[in-house]
Amino acid sequence: MTEKANPSPSRPADAFATAGAIAYGGSIDGFIVDAAEPTAISTQDGEINEALFDTFSQSSSNSSLTVSISGGEAFVFGAWLAIDTTSTVTLEADTPDQTVFIGWNKNASNDVIIGLESAFAVGPTDADQRIPLYTFDTDSTGVIDVTDQRQIGKSQKVQTLTAAEKLGAPVYSSTTDAPSESGSVIAIDGSGSESFGLYAYNGSEYIKVGNNSEEIESIIASIIVGGNSIEVDYTDATDSLTINNTGAYFDEDAIDAIADALIGGDDISVTYDDPNEELTINTSALNEEEVQDAVNSLLVSGESISFTYDDANDTLVVDLSSTIDVDSVSVSSSLTDASGVEHTGELADDGDPQPPESHGNEAHSDSFIKSSGDTMTAALILSDSSQAASREWVNTNADVPNADTADNADLIDGYDLQKDGSDGDGIINFKT
Repeated sequence: MTEKANPSPSRPADAFATAGAIAYGGSIDGFIVDAAEPTAISTQDGEINEALFDTFSQSSSNSSLTVSISGGEAFVFGAWLAIDTTSTVTLEADTPDQTVFIGWNKNASNDVIIGLESAFAVGPTDADQRIPLYTFDTDSTGVIDVTDQRQIGKSQKVQTLTAAEKLGAPVYSSTTDAPSESGSVIAIDGSGSESFGLYAYNGSEYIKVGNNSEEIESIIASIIVGGNSIEVDYTDATDSLTINNTGAYFDEDAIDAIADALIGGDDISVTYDDPNEELTINTSALNEEEVQDAVNSLLVSGESISFTYDDANDTLVVDLSSTIDVDSVSVSSSLTDASGVEHTGELADDGDPQPPESHGNEAHSDSFIKSSGDTMTAALILSDSSQAASREWVNTNADVPNADTADNADLIDGYDLQKDGSDGDGIINFKT
């Protein structure tokens, strides 16, 4: 890091730097040197790296209260300042108009200061000289606005000069009164038709050197022209330039803009009714075939049900399988069968035994007495009443042993088969 201020206390003044400061720094306050054109003072100082100059540009963020100021070269109150490193300055939160300056400490050698006003001595008998760089506004988290205050390049306020006294130039009210001599420099006092300032004769006429503030304002006002719905109002007396939006953006404008941006695509149409401010997006362009195909794609075959779509004939067939396998059958209220018997709740599930069958002298192979403790009533139906007391009940189910119908109360393999009654109808009822 290198920083230099010349002249500077507590060390001999460098002759070249001092002469350069006098030559370049002919300004009351000072100015910033354009980094693209460093002075010979910097380029011939072996300790300064002018390639790192960036005209004291700033870097700030709305998420940080710390700003960075790059290196550069300046003249402040007749002193040459140069610094080839980046400086940081911490701002106060929620504070507007915080100005960062560049200056030099008149009580220390080579002490270039970049900081807020608090970084400089400001006493009536001990004030460090400085010029502004930037003014920052902050909120609670960072920088919200930046105003560039740098004066880049040498400047001079003509109004602060008494031309005749400072430059030895004669003062006239009009250039027509001045001698027509090549190289002549005169001052016009502004009392006539020509504006106040310095004029130089170019061999054929007097040309004004530079422009004052009023002339610059007028030039700016003349080149700013209002466009569509924009009005420019320049008030010379108050030095104000107002730019107005004469065409407010209404809902109608927004609706029209949206309507222009929407374009119908495949099977979609867009209709805009401007008087009623209605925008209709219609998908009715879908044809019947597309609807049928869409429905078919949504239907998927499941257990015991299938779908067959005939696209050519525009038919959709729903098929149920011949048998439907279910775990249980229930009714929500009640169900009355053909015999007039009412059933409620669960009618059957896949764990129930097969029901009894009516038969003649046939062997019965179905299990209709499931286990001890069941409350199922079983019926053996004989072919005629003459066999009621003599036929043997034959079965092929190992769970139900053979028994003679005359055994009315035998205990067979743990099953207590009790005759419920024989009323001559050819039916003998047993129960567990």
